[in-house]
Amino acid sequence: NLKITKMKNEIALQNLTSSQDLKTQTSNIEKSIGLAAERIEKELPSSISNTVADIISEFKYLSIEQIQLAIKKGALGHTGETYGRLSTQTLCMWIRKEFPEVKPFVYKF
Repeated sequence: NLKITKMKNEIALQNLTSSQDLKTQTSNIEKSIGLAAERIEKELPSSISNTVADIISEFKYLSIEQIQLAIKKGALGHTGETYGRLSTQTLCMWIRKEFPEVKPFVYKF
């Protein structure tokens, strides 16, 4: 169990310190969300920077490329119909449906 936790932490660190810096990663996710909004003809989330920060925090064990793929597939209809505006919740549902084996981050209060 400790070995698995250590591996997950190493993966998260690798994702964060990959060849792209955090600013570039954030920009890439913002572009993916912008393309998704165009594809489904919906408005962008009201605070895209907060949306991106939430996604990176929630899915820290996924690479930026995996997140972008899930957003693209969601916008292309692989996860079902999208109603209303493009929200953080919608984007997170798309990512969870694409990578169901990844457990969401558990918040401790």
